Amino acid sequence: MTSALELISAIKQRGGRLTVEGDRLVIEPADAGLPFMESLKIHKPEIIAVLKSEPHDYTEDLRAPFVQWVDSSCVSGERFAGNLRPMLVDFCEWLAARNVQPCPFELFAGLARELGCIVGETPTGEILALGLALNSDLDGIPELLGKESR
Repeated sequence: MTSALELISAIKQRGGRLTVEGDRLVIEPADAGLPFMESLKIHKPEIIAVLKSEPHDYTEDLRAPFVQWVDSSCVSGERFAGNLRPMLVDFCEWLAARNVQPCPFELFAGLARELGCIVGETPTGEILALGLALNSDLDGIPELLGKESR
């Protein structure tokens, strides 16, 4: 291996993920980097520079908190549809209470899709998530909260 990009690619192909923590290069799972330890030591500064220049994909960082938020703040099921923008505001407030950075809209929509929601725009410009709604949107309508809800 002769370049940082080749090393990064090889580790990703082995199911590994590289991150930078201070001046340390972290590989998870650690065994993904074992065959490349000598090259990693030689190219560590170059690899860190490449990783710091790449935009961070926060999807993985927010996936588990998103599921926790859905479990605590939402109902799911075929008969529910919620406006994505108020849900995003609620999620960002939930994140802020846990000292986590806010979630961008496109990432939030992607997380909803991963959950199985159909996300689409109405003729009036609202963006809905079919299959998900805020609990607070259903306050006072207990008959809607049946076995489909979380």
